[in-house]
Amino acid sequence: MTFSVPNPSDGYSLDIAGRPRVLPWRCAGRERFPDPSVLNADPEYLAWAAGLLDRELGGIRHDLLVTVAAGGIPLVRTLASRLDRPYGVAERAETEGTLRWAAGTPRDYAGSRVIVVDDWMRTGRTLSAIRQLLRRSGARVVGVAAVWIVGDSAQWRDVVHLGTLPQYPEDLVPDSTPKTPNRSVATTAPQGNATPHTPP
Repeated sequence: MTFSVPNPSDGYSLDIAGRPRVLPWRCAGRERFPDPSVLNADPEYLAWAAGLLDRELGGIRHDLLVTVAAGGIPLVRTLASRLDRPYGVAERAETEGTLRWAAGTPRDYAGSRVIVVDDWMRTGRTLSAIRQLLRRSGARVVGVAAVWIVGDSAQWRDVVHLGTLPQYPEDLVPDSTPKTPNRSVATTAPQGNATPHTPP
């Protein structure tokens, strides 16, 4: 995967498995970052991501996968199919910062070993909420995986992820957005928990 920002005002450009993609900018709080959720409707992208996560997570003994609606659903469906595992879906509850099980998802996972899967992670609030929900349901989290980490990846050392996206102050003028160095991300499975991109 190659990262570059030739024209930041148009979006964040990257190349995945030989195909160019452009991510729109998204603002949250006082930060601006490329929004990878637009890729969730692309079957080729999902197959690429699930293939790498499959190989990376293959050594973790688990009973099921769990994600949060709605962004993580396309990925978890694809990954669950490859791993031949069931999956559950949590959704936002009325109380801010909490989750509940979505309709059709079992409520009791007593004794289950769970891998939490999401398309991208940025603040950790959703991950914290899903850990609490799983704890209440009697499950044990044995792994966490995401395609993208947004911002500083150092705080995500325990999360298997395939790439890191930058985060900038929201008021940064688009044309002055610092260019990220060109870099390639391996299209084969990474080893260990390291972010699988090669240095520039």
